[in-house]
Order: sequence, then C-alpha cells, then structure tokens
Amino acid sequence: MCKAQQTARGDGMKQKLFLPILSGLAALCAAALCLAGCPTEPEPDDYGTEAVVTAVENAGPVYFSLASGEVVDAAAAASKGWDLAFNYTRMIYTNSGDTAVLLGSGGQGGVWAADTTSMRTDLDPADADFSLEYATDKSRWTNPAAEMGNPTLNQLNVITYVGYGVGDGQTEETHLTDYKYNARQFYSADLSTMPPVYSVTRQVYLVRHGDGEHFSRFQIVALETVPSTGGAKRIFGIRYVN
Repeated sequence: MCKAQQTARGDGMKQKLFLPILSGLAALCAAALCLAGCPTEPEPDDYGTEAVVTAVENAGPVYFSLASGEVVDAAAAASKGWDLAFNYTRMIYTNSGDTAVLLGSGGQGGVWAADTTSMRTDLDPADADFSLEYATDKSRWTNPAAEMGNPTLNQLNVITYVGYGVGDGQTEETHLTDYKYNARQFYSADLSTMPPVYSVTRQVYLVRHGDGEHFSRFQIVALETVPSTGGAKRIFGIRYVN
C-alpha cells in the first residue's frame, strides 16, 4: 500500500471514530438544554384502578367493594363486605353511620374529603378526622329545587353533601333545601338548563372500608345518564387506589 493510500485510510478511520463521539456530545447537549428549558410532561391522569358501576332507576343501590373491586350482591348489604353504595339519584353511601344502622350491616366505614383532585397525592389515613360532620352517613331530609319532588330521607356524607342553605334536615318539615354546591362534593350542577347538567369535580376522598380497618383513595371520574326502556341508568366511572 502506498503512502497516499495509508493516509486516506487513516483519515477515514479517524472520521469513523470521531463521528460517534460527536453524536454522543450532541445528545448530551440536547438533553441538558431540555432539562434547562423544556416543559415537563404532566403526570398521567389515569393513576389507580378503574371500574364502572351502573345504578338503575327505582332499583335500589348498587353495593361495591373497594377491597375486591367488584359489585357485591344486594343480599350481602347487611354485612361489612361492601364499602360504597351507588344510587340512581346520584347519592353515594358509605358502609357507616345511619346507613349501616338502616341495613343492619355493622359497617364501620366513613369518608374524608382530601381537598385535592390528584390521585397521586400521598394520603395518610392518620390524617383523616372521622369525627367531622358527615364523615359517616347521617339521615337528613332533603328537597333540593333541582329534584322538583317531595322531601326525601337520605343518608348524607361528605361525598354527596352539598352545603344546603335552608333547614336542618332533622324532620320532613325542616328539610334541607337550596343547593349550595361546594368543592368537596363529587359533582356540580348547572341549574340554568332543564334538566340540569351535572359534571364531576374529580374530588379525591379517603374511604374507610366497611371493616373499619382498610382504606382506599377514591375518585369519581365520569357520570352519565342513559335512557332505557327497562329503567334509566346512571353510570358512575370510578377510580381507586388501595
């Protein structure tokens, strides 16, 4: 091989060796620039386990176990084996308080509003004050204008309590009325249309299970009403972390 060929071959080898180094440096520089100025990607909004619970009009509540992630047979309502009950009227009960007494379940559940919409928040059960009003279900007479009906006895808690403006709910005559929606309730309502339009607030709750020992982070992510000849359906999309 002549000297010119040796020189050309040597230059080619230097280029082959040098190009990966340049590529590596370019990648490092790009990464550094991105760290300095690129917007961070938001965390995914699908953290936790998702499920769908369907309640049918005039068919009674649907009982759900957060521990198993399954609907519990209505025959087992008088037990600690369920944690939340979903009603077509948009009421969500816990296995606690007056609801537990009504069903004879002995449930020791409850719920605490976390004042956040992020399921990734680090919620400690020790932070939940279950002595707060409506932390466990309490029977109250309600007759909100949006319902356009007669006073109804409901078991209220912080998931579905909306901060009524009139009445104390202790009797049918002193029923609670005038919705004053607050951030803790799982849904809000636009009363400017008929029927009202309901939207989820994505409020996160810490739910104490019916056994009184376990807890879950819980959130309503969807609420839909579907007409049906067999009874209108209210479909709840839920997300939870045990």
